[in-house]
Amino acid sequence: VPSAELESLTQRLKQASKEILIEAHPMERSEHQSNVPVALRNPGPLSPFEVLVNTYARPRYEEIDPTILIFITFPLLYGAMFGDVGHGLVLAAIGWLLSKRSSLGGLLVACGISGTIFGFLYGSIFGFEEILPHHPFFGQFFWLSPIHDVLSILRPAIGAGIVLLIIAHLLNLYNAARSGNWGRFFFDSNGLAGLILYLSFLVLLGYVASILFTGDSFIPKILITIGQNAMVVTIAQILFVVGLFLATIFSHPLQHWMETGHFEVEGGWGMFAIQSLAEVLEKFISMLSNTLSYVRVGAFAIVHAGFTGAVFVIARLLSGGEDGGLAYWTTVVLGNLFVIGLEGFIVTIQTMRLHYYEFFSKFFRGGGSAYEPLSLATAQEK
Repeated sequence: VPSAELESLTQRLKQASKEILIEAHPMERSEHQSNVPVALRNPGPLSPFEVLVNTYARPRYEEIDPTILIFITFPLLYGAMFGDVGHGLVLAAIGWLLSKRSSLGGLLVACGISGTIFGFLYGSIFGFEEILPHHPFFGQFFWLSPIHDVLSILRPAIGAGIVLLIIAHLLNLYNAARSGNWGRFFFDSNGLAGLILYLSFLVLLGYVASILFTGDSFIPKILITIGQNAMVVTIAQILFVVGLFLATIFSHPLQHWMETGHFEVEGGWGMFAIQSLAEVLEKFISMLSNTLSYVRVGAFAIVHAGFTGAVFVIARLLSGGEDGGLAYWTTVVLGNLFVIGLEGFIVTIQTMRLHYYEFFSKFFRGGGSAYEPLSLATAQEK
C-alpha cells in the first residue's frame, strides 16, 4: 500500500475487526529492493509523457520518474525541429481533436504549441517568411532563418544537447545516491568519474575545433574559447586520462571493490586489457556521437524549411512562374499538408530517439513493476 494511504487502510481494517493485527514495513529505496512495485501519480496533462516513459521502461522504485523532465524537453526539441506558426497550430488542433479519444493527443498539442513558438522565432507561417514583421531589436537576438542561418541553428542545437547530457549524468548521480549504490555513484561510466571524463572531453573537443576551424563552425563558440586556454586544456588532458582509468578501464573492478571490499579482475589480465581497450574506444565514440547527435535538431529545422521552400518552387512551376492562381494555391495548400504529415512523423521519431538513446540511457535503467493492489473478491466471484 502507498505510505500516504496506510492510515486510511488501517482504519478500514479496524472497522472490520478490532482484533486484527496490522504490521507495516516501510520500503527503502535500495537496489536490493528493486522488486518493490511502482505507482506513478502524474497530473493529467503529463499522462501522454508518462506513456512515453513506460514505452521505454517503467521506472524502478529507487529511480527518479523522468516524466516531468520530458514534459519540458520533448516539446522543446520537437518545436525546434518543427518550427512554423501555421504548421504548429495545425498540429495542435489535430492533437486537441484526438485528445478526446486518446491521451496522446495532449502530446501533439504540447508539440504543436512549441512548434508555433519556434515558428515565431524563425519568422515562418506556412512557409511564408514575409508575413511576420521583423522587429530590429528582437531580430538581433532571436530571429533565425534555418535555411539561411545554418551555423546559427546548428550551434545552439549542439549546445542544448551538451546541457541535456550533463543533466543526464547528474540524474544518474542522484539515482545512485538515492539507492545507496556508491560504486555506481563514483565509478560508473555515467557517474562522477564519467562526468569528469565527459567535461574534460568537451574541453578537448573545443581545443581540436579551435585548431581545425579558423572561421565559424558548428561547434559552440564557448567550447572553442575554453579550448584556447592552455592551462584549462592541460588540466583537461590530465582529467581525461584519470577519467578513462576510473570510469572505463577499472570501472567494474572498482565498483566491485566498493560493494564487497575486494578488488578483482575477471578473466585474467590479458583478457582484461583487450576488453579495456574496446571499452575505451566505445566510450570515446559514444561521447562524440552522443554530443554531435543533437546536431539533428538544427538539421531537421533546416530540412523542414527546405521542404516548405520546395513546395513554393513547385507551385510557381505549375502556375507558370506566377505567385498566384488556382494551381499555385492548390499546390501550396496540399504541399503544406504533406510537409505537416511527413515532417510531423519524422520529427516525432527523431525526438523519441534523442530521448531514448542519448538521454535516458545515461541514468534510466527501468525494469520496475506496476503497482497492482490486492482486491477483495466475494465467494460468488471465487
